[in-house]
Parts: sequence; structure tokens; C-alpha cells
Amino acid sequence: MNDEIINKWQDLRYIFINYNEILKDILINLNGQKTIRYEHYLWDIIARYRYNIESMIALIPLVIEDSRLKLSFNLITRSLASDVITSFYLISLYDEDLRPTEALKNELDILSAEYMMFLKETQNIELNTDDKEYDDDLKNLSITLFNEEGNLKKKKELRKTTEEYFKSKLNNSGNFISENQKYTYIKKVSKSYDLSKVFLAYKYYSQFQHFNLMSKKLIENETKIELTHLSNIIDSLVNSVDVVLIISNISVEKYRSQLKQLHEL
Repeated sequence: MNDEIINKWQDLRYIFINYNEILKDILINLNGQKTIRYEHYLWDIIARYRYNIESMIALIPLVIEDSRLKLSFNLITRSLASDVITSFYLISLYDEDLRPTEALKNELDILSAEYMMFLKETQNIELNTDDKEYDDDLKNLSITLFNEEGNLKKKKELRKTTEEYFKSKLNNSGNFISENQKYTYIKKVSKSYDLSKVFLAYKYYSQFQHFNLMSKKLIENETKIELTHLSNIIDSLVNSVDVVLIISNISVEKYRSQLKQLHEL
């Protein structure tokens, strides 16, 4: 790794350290705030930003010392890119005045149903059997996610009350909402949020998720391309936090000002 690349990684770490302090302050100020517009789910994503960035700060010196250790760093970055896409997916389900919609509520239910399905599949794999008592416990967690037959509702069922404007642009295929589906939806409904570079970064970092015949070459490649993808993710991440603060209608102008200053670095 040459000196120019090392300096860029060190600059990135400096930005992350300062940005994470801003995120901590924001989360402290949001703690205990009452919400009426589902914004607390967006706050949870901001918390995930903070946790992932904390790990990235710790890993950057190791990546500088041995660039092959970017494998772990890039897997965390994949998660960060995914969260940015999800945040804008949820943001795009508010109306033009940033008020919550039935579509937003229903998509949050679908995300919960995905987790319920995971719990159910885990139980079946581990015990190799259906357990009625376990199923009943799952239903009690959120009875509205189950239909009259006692099965988890599919996307189409959960979107029954979704406004037509949103419904006509959503994808009902599959059992979960993929990042590709989220990105495709955002492209259809929003002229304000261009996530093309973030989605490209997400696809790039996904190549590190599983072994393939080219993974060794990817790991050994120079880290310059990672810096480009990271810059694009950071840009959209900062923008997403700015929008969440607006949705939350909380007087935190100093944070938005600080975020914009970092955005210009």
C-alpha cells in the first residue's frame, strides 16, 4: 500500500471518528423521545450506523498494515451499505410532507414477518419438527402478522391496505424484500435520492460475503476501489441521517450543520 493510499485511509478514519461522535450525541438526544410517525425505526438504523462505524475505525489500522484484512472490513461495509439502502427505502414510504403512510406501516410489518419466518425455519431445522407451542409463542409476539389459517402473511396480504400509489410500484415476489427490490422501488418513486452508487457499492462488497473462484484475487487487489465505494456510501449515509432528523422534527440544527461540514471533507 503506497503512501497516498495510506493517507486516504487515515483521513477516512479521522472522518469516521468525528462522525461517530456526532451519531452518539444524536442518539443520546433521541433517547426517550416520543414518536408518532415510526421514526424510531429510522433511529435504530442510525444506531446500526454507529455500531458498524465503530468497528470500521478499529479495523482501518489493520487494513493499512495488511490490506488482505479488508475482507472483514468489507463485510461490515456491506452491512453499512445495506442499512443506507433500507433507510432510504423506508424514507421513500413517507408522503411528500414526510407524514407516515399505510405503505410504511405495512413494509415494516413485512420486515418483521421476515424475521418471524427466520425464527420458524430455525426451529424446524434445529428440532426437525413442528412445535405448536413454539408457533403459538411466535404468533403472540405479533398476531397481526398471521392470517386466519395461522400462517405468516405473504407480502401481498400485508400490503392489502397499502395506498395504490405505492402498491403499484412494489414487488410482491419472494418471501423477503431484497436490496435489489428496495433499490428498484426507490428509483421508481424518488427523484431526490440517487442510490445508484451505493447499490453498486453494495453489490461490490457482496462479492466478499461468500467464497468464489475470484474471491482470492479480490482480497489481494489494491484497496483504491474500496475508498471510492466508501466515499459514495458515506455521502448517502450522511444525507439519510439529515432526512431522518427532519422527519423526527427535533431541533438539532447543530448536528445537521456538523454533518454537512463532514460531508464537505
